[in-house]
Amino acid sequence: MKVRIATCQHPVSGNLEKDCDAILRLMERASNEGAHLAHFCECGLGGYAGVDIPNLDAYNWDKDLRCKQVLCEKARSLRLWLAFGGNHYLNDKLPPHNSVFIVNSQGKLIDRYDKILRVVRPVQAKRLKENDEAYYSSGTRMVVFQVKGIRFGVLICSDFRKPQLYHHYKSLGVQVMLHSYHNGGQDAAFLTRWKNVLGHIVPATMQSYASNNDMWISATNTCRRQSSWPAFFVTPDGIVDGKLPLHRPGALITEVDTSQWFYRSPHHDYTPIKVLYSNPHVKGAKRSTCRTKF
Repeated sequence: MKVRIATCQHPVSGNLEKDCDAILRLMERASNEGAHLAHFCECGLGGYAGVDIPNLDAYNWDKDLRCKQVLCEKARSLRLWLAFGGNHYLNDKLPPHNSVFIVNSQGKLIDRYDKILRVVRPVQAKRLKENDEAYYSSGTRMVVFQVKGIRFGVLICSDFRKPQLYHHYKSLGVQVMLHSYHNGGQDAAFLTRWKNVLGHIVPATMQSYASNNDMWISATNTCRRQSSWPAFFVTPDGIVDGKLPLHRPGALITEVDTSQWFYRSPHHDYTPIKVLYSNPHVKGAKRSTCRTKF
């Protein structure tokens, strides 16, 4: 089975019309290059609270809905699946969800993934911005859908800190992960002082998760300056198959072919730690149990 994925990045602005137009342009490009699905970053429509916009107190939810409807109509006209990040209103008492919306090639919203692990910024970093708890409510469920016979899962940004989320998706038969990030609008001096740590950690973690879980991973990002890394795509052997230029809008087209051979490490189901420690071949062997003599 084969499917072509467009891993897209644009400079998220926090202006709904501007962000919508940027997504529409990249949807056109993705469709022209034969993509079946276009994948966009976290909060790509409307911006990330605390970064692109100060907060969500004055967020225009009516305009947000109109923009989402425009994107759905575009997906229908292009016959293109769409996964885009945005904000999802709950009610007046609860902060919204930070979500990725899944739209099929008929322009219908079929599901929504809500970010589970909210960001907590380290006190040592001395950032003045509040944590995600001030702006968003956590999600509570996995999302799996199918395009051209291939099973997709969805995660958002700091969800990557929990490897068990990948493991659970693997148990659900997911073959391709759409992992939407938002790392942009950073202060250049801050990135230098902290050695662009996330620019090293995130790609390396995605490579490890792809290999350990036998998955393809589309990792999007905003390209608003300063970003720590560009959007990229990882194959099941853990190799970064392609990446976009840093700070430049674009669509990276990758074909997933499930019949293609990769150098894969066999995937192992979860094993309790006590079972891993159990080895009948050395049980009772003195040279194994005595650990204080050479």
